[in-house]
Amino acid sequence: MTLGEKLLLLLRNRGWTQKYVSKKLGVRPVTVSGYVRNAFLPSVDVLWRVSRLLEVSTDYLLDETIGWPPPAGASRAAKTK
Repeated sequence: MTLGEKLLLLLRNRGWTQKYVSKKLGVRPVTVSGYVRNAFLPSVDVLWRVSRLLEVSTDYLLDETIGWPPPAGASRAAKTK
């Protein structure tokens, strides 16, 4: 799965809109739309904020060999060991 596909599923799973996420991340809605459409990748800083907001690892977001649902090790709790 691509980053965009994962983002879309994570947002839908939480009932969040792209506009809501853009406000939380401090980016424009069109930017989040670009991530979801796989038009471009977020910067390292924004990727880190996305992972924290969605409580998944950056590895999960970037590794296209990992599908849905996120593995247990992708959660925020697992990353803070």
